[in-house]
Amino acid sequence: MSNKLTVDFKVKNSDWIHNFDNEIQVAVIEGNTDDIIERINLFDNVDADSLEFDETNKMFKRPNRMICIQGSIEIVSSWTTEDIQASDIDKIKELWAADKIRSGNFTETATEDAILAKKLSMTYDFGYDYDELAPMSRRWVLATPIKGKATSDNTRIFCMLTEKSNYELKVLDVLPNQTKTLTKTEDKTLSYVFFSQECSVKNNTVVCEQYSVKKLTSESIDIKNLGSIPARLILMER
Repeated sequence: MSNKLTVDFKVKNSDWIHNFDNEIQVAVIEGNTDDIIERINLFDNVDADSLEFDETNKMFKRPNRMICIQGSIEIVSSWTTEDIQASDIDKIKELWAADKIRSGNFTETATEDAILAKKLSMTYDFGYDYDELAPMSRRWVLATPIKGKATSDNTRIFCMLTEKSNYELKVLDVLPNQTKTLTKTEDKTLSYVFFSQECSVKNNTVVCEQYSVKKLTSESIDIKNLGSIPARLILMER
């Protein structure tokens, strides 16, 4: 089976990619309308040899940590030879049921239409959807080819890579001029925060630049969004 991974999105500036403590690499990639990220084969996944499947082997916990931080996207899972049934679609929708992005500008194919078309599609427009700290959305995906497409110009995606398998990501949105408290998870010993907009911390005495990552050393921190759109704070912990 041939390698088939297509990425039209690009890192536009050198300060959009960072490596921290040999622990994590964080990058922001940008695409314009109809630019795609497409994976055909399962072995083209990050850490493909250690994918975590469900008991049916028809869906797996995605190893790539990608989160929309600006713009809008469409994601399509499609199949030809894979034996995807209505029960599989319903099950993965149950796994996605609590995802915060579903409360925003979000659409999804009805199960019966997905089975007829042999594809499950969703669309999402970035907005103020993580009103409270919550796990990254769409942590499970179907074990099929998948394509993500920008549906507006200047769509930007947060990407994280790490050799450590025990990192968990949570997300919190902060409106422009709003201040929220971000609190570490009790049982985690190492925490980093990504800022999708310029923010201030420590009573506005320290400014965190857009797309910067900071190590969280206190139990909690107050963060004010200095940007013009919602700031998507991404907490990376292990």
